[in-house]
Amino acid sequence: MGKREEIVEIALSQKGYKEGPNNDTKYGEWYGLNYNPWCAMFVSWCADQVGILDTLIPKFAGCTTGFRIMSDMGITTKEHIVPQKGDLIFFDWDRSGDYDHVGIVTDANESSVWTVEGNHDDNVDTYVYPIDASYIAGYARPKYEDEPEPPKPGYEQYVYDYQVAWNQTYGDKYGRILEDGIFGPQTEWSKTKVYLKRGMKNHLVGWCQCRLKYHKGYDLGNYGVNHDGVDDDFGSMTASVVGQFQRDNGLEADEIIGYDTITILF
Repeated sequence: MGKREEIVEIALSQKGYKEGPNNDTKYGEWYGLNYNPWCAMFVSWCADQVGILDTLIPKFAGCTTGFRIMSDMGITTKEHIVPQKGDLIFFDWDRSGDYDHVGIVTDANESSVWTVEGNHDDNVDTYVYPIDASYIAGYARPKYEDEPEPPKPGYEQYVYDYQVAWNQTYGDKYGRILEDGIFGPQTEWSKTKVYLKRGMKNHLVGWCQCRLKYHKGYDLGNYGVNHDGVDDDFGSMTASVVGQFQRDNGLEADEIIGYDTITILF
């Protein structure tokens, strides 16, 4: 059993636990802040039980503070993704910008997310929410130690390379996406936010150049870092090749790599 499954199993084992007077809980006592709101302390306690506290999940008692710490770790997103079991889900009930509550994801699909939470109606219990609920403020996606290794060469490796390039280029601005080799909703949505055009220089340009040259057979010229046209620079030659690629695939030849172009390129 991996750490994702372990933390969910530990959390579910606490279902039915009810607080005493004035937020009196074993989680608050363990944390050293008893008689206080305890949803985050419950999550911290669960992480401690499976040996990942302060490594994959920080010890935190405040939801807003915890989300900030995990943002600094590069494991959060504010997007309405389909999360994985073991991810942390943050709530902003009144949409004020402060995080009011946190739980642990037990399952999710395209329409719903299931959770186990502490201090929801004074208990540990399970809940289900619409995946696009406006009060879901974001997720933390711990990098569990037993996650699979980066995919082997092939389609998944191409996805993985794209995800790495995305994070190197836009991660600070839009939030990192999980580098898992899976072309899921979060990875696909990321592509709709940005476009690449003449004059831009970044890793994602280089990734597209590689796709054009080595997987689609377009000649980018004999120049660049490796003398093959792959140089992370969206110059005139790259723009011309992009335009030709678009014409060959029935797209408007605007020489801009947007959603439709990168979808076919991929």
